[in-house]
Amino acid sequence: MKNNRGIEFANLAALREKVRRFTVGSEDKKPLIGITANHAGVDQELRDNYIKAVIRSGGAPYIIPYSNDTEATVQAVERCHGILVTGGADAHPLWYGEEPHPKLGAADWVKDAFDMAVVITALERGIPLLGICRGMQLLNVVLGGSMIQDIPSACEQEGVLHVQTSHRSEPWHSVSMEKKSRLSDVFGAQESIYVNSFHHQAVGRLGKSIRVCATARDGIVEAIDAYPEHNAMGVQWHPEAMVSEGESEEQAALFSFLVKEATLYAEARTFHGKHLTLDSHTDTPMLFKNDEPYDLTALSDKALVDLPKMRAGNLDAAVMVAYLPQGEISPEGHAKAYEYALERIRKLKTAVKNSGGAARLAFSSKDLYVNKENNRKSIILGIENGYALGGDPDKVEEFAKMGVKYITLCHNGDNAICDSASRSNHTHNGLSSLGREVVRQMNTWGVMVDVSHAGIRTIEDVLEVSTSPIIASHSGARAICDHPRNLYDDQIKAIAECGGVVQVCMYKGFVYEPSNEASLLHVIDHVEHIRELVGIDHVGIGSDFDGDGEVIGCRDASAMKRLTIEMLRRGFSTEELMKVWGHNFLRVMKDVQMKGYKIRQEKTMR
Repeated sequence: MKNNRGIEFANLAALREKVRRFTVGSEDKKPLIGITANHAGVDQELRDNYIKAVIRSGGAPYIIPYSNDTEATVQAVERCHGILVTGGADAHPLWYGEEPHPKLGAADWVKDAFDMAVVITALERGIPLLGICRGMQLLNVVLGGSMIQDIPSACEQEGVLHVQTSHRSEPWHSVSMEKKSRLSDVFGAQESIYVNSFHHQAVGRLGKSIRVCATARDGIVEAIDAYPEHNAMGVQWHPEAMVSEGESEEQAALFSFLVKEATLYAEARTFHGKHLTLDSHTDTPMLFKNDEPYDLTALSDKALVDLPKMRAGNLDAAVMVAYLPQGEISPEGHAKAYEYALERIRKLKTAVKNSGGAARLAFSSKDLYVNKENNRKSIILGIENGYALGGDPDKVEEFAKMGVKYITLCHNGDNAICDSASRSNHTHNGLSSLGREVVRQMNTWGVMVDVSHAGIRTIEDVLEVSTSPIIASHSGARAICDHPRNLYDDQIKAIAECGGVVQVCMYKGFVYEPSNEASLLHVIDHVEHIRELVGIDHVGIGSDFDGDGEVIGCRDASAMKRLTIEMLRRGFSTEELMKVWGHNFLRVMKDVQMKGYKIRQEKTMR
């Protein structure tokens, strides 16, 4: 006998077999959608409409219980692939710096803190979020906005009754949607839709990165979106009631949107768990202080890369460079540069050694994979600016034996090695004779030649002199953003033809113009352009974090999964992602090391 839900009554064997099909026989897993619960006295409370709407859209609902235990709440949210923050009572206005309005309803500080802890965790972890009614309002508050405490008291225009007198599943008033918004895309580019309405509070002052994407006739904000800074959207109405009770296919699109985003997040998280991910350029050693040890294990409020952020972003490895600003080209200047580079490298090695095994230095591809298998982060040594060589090409051998894997030939301004792309006086018209010897020494000692910051003629000369593939550890495509630091298509092709790789950076001025609008979406535009130009084997990621690299939506190492999500959205396969996230860079590193070994062997046999 079956009930109206298709469950056989009192047939344990049939139930066991049905469960087994999903626990053993299925590889496809529905994304886990966390739904925030309310409380009623000593009980947890959640309308069934939310659960039904998530299931109908292909998600697996997971109720996040109301709690004043923030650690438990954070851990519950981190298990999820998407978050649905539900409606409920009024939020206390002191959270956004206002005194209570005379018409404020019942408020609960602890429930506010719970819901906002859920929102904050989702934003920091990059977990897709949909806020409904109060959930949307709190999303805005978390991002620095405020609320209208009582709509009738605040509305200056011709009013709309926001507490409907018909059934909650029925549409009540219209909302107008912004064109070219994600919300408009969800609803098939319609200019307006009809929604239900039963609330007396609304979004007030907009929080940082919030964009209004729908309004009522009286100007009340009906929907917001924080994308691309955060994958978070909110609506003022209650679509779950219109879906579950009113069977609205139109409103079901919102939950399908959340489930789709959650599926991408789940795929990205799975990818980062299985496959090696590497950032080829960070300037974190620049933050080291001379008079005290540096703690990589501490969550820093200054560094964009530390071990906690790498864990949060599921980033396995980072090249940390000893960066040197270009100084005086003189014996004294060269001596200081050389000593400074040594000091940065020593301090970095000490910081890794003092990490308690949480990080290890990596000198080969094998080291990186072993470290990942053992849940350790990998740090690779690099130098930014050949000024560190102190004018002596023989210093390449010394740095190579210390474990340095690449040297960026110059920075901003010409040095004794070559001309720069920026602040250049065309001192050498490319590589100097010293620079040519430096390149040959780097080939000999298996150190990758990095042409980031190098001028056009310098890159031409390097391609002529080098017998090994070269890299651009943190650069971009000039066809996407016309900046002197980026590479023309013919330069990218030449680097690819020699077997090299171009690592796309996140320094906003090199990513997009106007630079204050540069986002992770534009970073992926560079990656896509290079992939289409020369193939997927010649592109990667080199953030330039802690060297002023950061863009909207990817501000530090904790947000690196979001790049993966956006590449998945654009159809990148797992194999392509593996190449972008480190395989290409490591292929070149291994090739350069092997060719260097052969060069040294040939020299000893002469």
